[in-house]
Amino acid sequence: MHNRDQISDRNPFITVSPIYRSILIAYFVVYIVYQSAVLTYFQASPNWLIYSIELLYNFLLFLPVFFYRKTYGWLHPLIFPLIFSLLRKIGANPELLLGIFYPEQLSEYYEISHILFYDWRHQDLEYVYVQGQIINIVAVLSYYLGYFYMTSLAPLKINFGEPVRLKGKILTLTVIGMLVFFVYLQFKGGITNHLLSWAQGRFNALAGDGPIFVMVKTAPLAVLIWYAFDDRTERNPFFWIVLISVIPLQFILTGSRSSIVYLGTLFLLITIWKKKKIPGIRVVLFGAMALVLIGFLGNIRSSTFKGNIEWASLLEFNFFELVEDTQEEMARRSESNGYLAVIGTVPEEVDHLYGESYIGTLLFFIPRYFWAGKPRGAGAISGERIFRKSSGAGIPPGPVGEAYWNFSVFGVILVFIAYGVLHKWLATNMMLYHSEPGYFIFYIITLTIFVPTGIAIVSYVHAIIPVLLILKWLKVI
Repeated sequence: MHNRDQISDRNPFITVSPIYRSILIAYFVVYIVYQSAVLTYFQASPNWLIYSIELLYNFLLFLPVFFYRKTYGWLHPLIFPLIFSLLRKIGANPELLLGIFYPEQLSEYYEISHILFYDWRHQDLEYVYVQGQIINIVAVLSYYLGYFYMTSLAPLKINFGEPVRLKGKILTLTVIGMLVFFVYLQFKGGITNHLLSWAQGRFNALAGDGPIFVMVKTAPLAVLIWYAFDDRTERNPFFWIVLISVIPLQFILTGSRSSIVYLGTLFLLITIWKKKKIPGIRVVLFGAMALVLIGFLGNIRSSTFKGNIEWASLLEFNFFELVEDTQEEMARRSESNGYLAVIGTVPEEVDHLYGESYIGTLLFFIPRYFWAGKPRGAGAISGERIFRKSSGAGIPPGPVGEAYWNFSVFGVILVFIAYGVLHKWLATNMMLYHSEPGYFIFYIITLTIFVPTGIAIVSYVHAIIPVLLILKWLKVI
């Protein structure tokens, strides 16, 4: 079982050593201050206002690094989101690390473009981009206001216990989840027919099946709990067999590639928490695997639109091609940026939502099978009203974009003050319960999945309710 005494006397957030903090500051100076200036200079029409706004925005994000406190750490709410976003950015475009050596070739990365506004004057698009960055700055300042200056929520009062019959109950839940998975696929006519149904749009193909997906999701979450509570799992071959069996379930059911990446992220964070250090090799390997997986699973999804999944060609592994596929897709997503689309069209062309996307979140428990017209999330509404897509595909505007679309800048301020208060509460409880695996699971799921968007909150509820029920069944809480 887990040894609580092993981590009771150390920083629960894993201290950022002076060396790593210096590396982060050097990254800011070299790549955000200097390289951005160089690449801006080599643009066809340099815009130093954009550079200045970007610099201010990134400076605010790096404030917890510049003014680091001994109570902070890699897993702290003020630090972890920044590190996670930097890793995603570098993973998407690693060549940007060489921008200071090849500024003329890489200056195109700093050119602003958008698929919706291809016929706009460049100055008008730059104006929308600056407006969007100013709203982002308002969001960050509001978050800090909520974290540092608002009244703190009362901490939890829970007596955590040892899990009862851990392995037997976890395996029971895993078997049930996998049985539901296979019965569902059988009902859909087999795995191939199920995957091919995505061609009509995953929203249309999977509408009404949410409760089934939650039942299946219980299996990997149960294995995650097993890993957190049992320090012997890494040396247990049976554990790895079970883990490998449950990892692909959510992707096969829903086509969500992020479900696999986020599950791997949760396991990696538990490893960091257990070992009280950053396992550098594992982090690098996981990052490389994530890039490959996104490309590989994207190829599977794309092949469904052809009406015939070419399994043999999918198994022709080429690491660099898969990474390139991932980078190309991220570039396409950048050109169809949901946030910039909202800033450029609301409220002049598209009206504010006035809470519509959040209402769908409150009604998540009603299956769409019983209410086909249930309000959808901001991403789906964006796809329909801004991008004029008829397939049901969603283009999420992000947390700032959704708050702005609903209630303008006032909504951004309120939402991010509340988000800061929530993160302060999480950190406070982490200081109290840092040696408890049950709380740490709750902490990392909240930290990584819960962001102030409707769809993220629904995903969070779908994850956290099964986790709490499992912990209750194990008599941990």
